[in-house]
Amino acid sequence: MRWLEKEACGGKIYFYIALCLILDLAYSLTAVIVFNFLQIDIPMASKGGIPITFYIPFLLLFLAFLEELTFRMPLAFLSGVGLSTAKVLVFAIIFSVIFGFLHGGIPNIFIQGVGGFMYSVLFLKCGGLQGNYTKAIATSTAVHFLFNMTLLAIAIISGGTSF
Repeated sequence: MRWLEKEACGGKIYFYIALCLILDLAYSLTAVIVFNFLQIDIPMASKGGIPITFYIPFLLLFLAFLEELTFRMPLAFLSGVGLSTAKVLVFAIIFSVIFGFLHGGIPNIFIQGVGGFMYSVLFLKCGGLQGNYTKAIATSTAVHFLFNMTLLAIAIISGGTSF
């Protein structure tokens, strides 16, 4: 727990953003491959192609920010009222399960839910436990947005979009 309680500063923040993004992408890709191999349907929050327009990146940033406020900021409140780091992590797991479920159902808990837990740890490491909430929310929003943009780029490249 001590590692998590020491706030990341300077260039370490970029390292943790990159690490979280890479881990989330690698885990999500692996989980999707395993689910497809096991023939487990992965419901998506939206069906069909993604309409691409110039405002999509701004929409993805806004949505990532709202999701981070909804699912990560309560962790800051819980930490601020004196809960131990271990208890805050238990709540991070609970919020991450809800986050995953709301992205499409039970299978999504094992994809987006795990990613949500990574964002929670990043949020806590980069200021959420230390009262630096602006930095914490900016960091977790940045990696969430970069993840969403990476998925969008993959969808564009693979032809899974509609114009």
